[in-house]
Amino acid sequence: MSEETQNETTTEAQPEVTTFETGFLVVKAKSGAWHVLTDLSAPLSIERETTLNEVRVGSSEVAYSLGQQQLAALIITALAPQPEGTIEE
Repeated sequence: MSEETQNETTTEAQPEVTTFETGFLVVKAKSGAWHVLTDLSAPLSIERETTLNEVRVGSSEVAYSLGQQQLAALIITALAPQPEGTIEE
């Protein structure tokens, strides 16, 4: 008597992918410097899970740095030579 074998095709359930409008990553280098990455397709290697304190500090550092960059841009614009006829007296 021979046994018949059947090949069953099973499909594993794919996890549902959550869709967001946009995103960025905040990562910490070994030197301690914080970086913002907007290219989410770039390959990364993360060595460990982050701590809540690192989330707080990293978020604060990024917000502070962006504020300083905006302030510097405003100062540069204010100090730039103005075209003739646009300066108020």
